[in-house]
Amino acid sequence: MLHVLFSVYLKMLVLYSPFFVLSCFISLTRGYSSKERRRLAWKVALATLVSSVLLYLFGRVIFSVFGITVDAFRIGAGSVLFISALGMAQGKSAVQTDNVQQDVTIVPLTIPLTVAPAPSGPCW
Repeated sequence: MLHVLFSVYLKMLVLYSPFFVLSCFISLTRGYSSKERRRLAWKVALATLVSSVLLYLFGRVIFSVFGITVDAFRIGAGSVLFISALGMAQGKSAVQTDNVQQDVTIVPLTIPLTVAPAPSGPCW
């Protein structure tokens, strides 16, 4: 029983990459107050739960409707992550900072940063 729990814990740790998501969260919420960050964290957690459950239950159907293969999704999401990582390495913000404060809950914090294709892929 303990072996199964540890195995699931490790899979979730790799799948959701919390340390990477935390560093992105901190950089994207640089000018936010503590209350705004807490509220945004709850919104991201809820959006991650909903999108993970939807992809787990209906992932094959959604991908077949749009004609997307799992490998094409991996390449596309990996490209998005690579481009955002390049921008972060160059010191650019992942979100354009206009006079209007943008909501970063769904994009980029939930999808593709938190709910992204794992290296081995989910159970598809």
